Amino acid sequence: MALDEFQLPFCTDQRRALRLLAPAGSGKTHSLLWRCLHQWEQPAKTKPRFLLFTFTKAARDELRDRLRSDPNLRPISGVVEVSTLNAWGFRRLKSKSHNLRLLSSSQDIFFAVNNILQPVWSKHKRIEKLLKETKARNRAAKVIMDVMDGLKSLGFRHDQHHKVNEFVQHLAWLKQAGLGSYYNGLIQKLADIEIIDPKSPNITLDLEKHFLKFWHEASTLMRQMAVITLEDQKYWTWLELEESLAEGKFTTGMHRFDHVLVDEFQDVNCLDLRLLQSIAAVNKAELTVVGDDDQAIYEWRGASPEFILKPDDYVGSGFATHILSRNYRSPRNIVLLSQQLIRHNKRRVDKEIIPHSKVDAKVEVMSRFFVNVRKVALS
Repeated sequence: MALDEFQLPFCTDQRRALRLLAPAGSGKTHSLLWRCLHQWEQPAKTKPRFLLFTFTKAARDELRDRLRSDPNLRPISGVVEVSTLNAWGFRRLKSKSHNLRLLSSSQDIFFAVNNILQPVWSKHKRIEKLLKETKARNRAAKVIMDVMDGLKSLGFRHDQHHKVNEFVQHLAWLKQAGLGSYYNGLIQKLADIEIIDPKSPNITLDLEKHFLKFWHEASTLMRQMAVITLEDQKYWTWLELEESLAEGKFTTGMHRFDHVLVDEFQDVNCLDLRLLQSIAAVNKAELTVVGDDDQAIYEWRGASPEFILKPDDYVGSGFATHILSRNYRSPRNIVLLSQQLIRHNKRRVDKEIIPHSKVDAKVEVMSRFFVNVRKVALS
């Protein structure tokens, strides 16, 4: 299949630190796989291998299906590994701990907090009182685990950031990345169940005393017991890779990936980012990040548009940018009208999207209908 004038430069670019901005309907999946093919076809002593991360299982399955079914892509079907970050991390952890237990339900979380972690929270008075003397133990257990995971999602490390100075330093970085609101939401959860005092003159010191030390001890115990949450699939993999890097251990031979590509990069959170950076580093590779800053909708889980908007600041230096500027999905006037609306976004890279279709859709403005609906809702 032919590559258009925007897709071809991306697929053939020999640089490996690339940012591809790919609006909806621009052939992103097609371009990702054909970049792998073009890079594989380059003359070299050894053929490269590719690790391609997607955000969802559905996207992963689509890419795998295309690799299997498209005869043009058959040469690379055995050298492109497609996975989600969670699945990749889980497989790595599972290979080193055969009795690994994943907490995947609310019942699992309740049991883990109230039983496995009892030796830890029994040393922390506010948490002990909450879990022993209140009727809201089930809700409290979920909040405690949510906040533990939330801190990990924000890139906090239990082994480094349980002390105030280190914690404050990372918090300043998070606020610079626009993630202050997500962090404040975690603090509010702890205040709601009275683990920390919202009226404290120093919330951070209160947090250190009544939760961060508990988080440090609880996380350590859970790892020793081989009990992990969904977020831990990425968290513990990140920490293990960082340990390997500190020891100068890199992936070599047939297990090494020459290219690491990340789809839907606008939706990665801090933990995703740190894990991806470690994966690239341990393979001595660069990251190719792919996504659309205009579709950044996951700030509620700790994702920041700043990561794809400013990759040189947050991912690594020297990123070259390609933009897929032709829309193949929508009627001509829908593409043009949507661009007028999207340009009102303040945090974005400006793009000029060209409609491939010459056909216009019929557009009806239903303002009177919506006014009537509002009147009914208010009455």
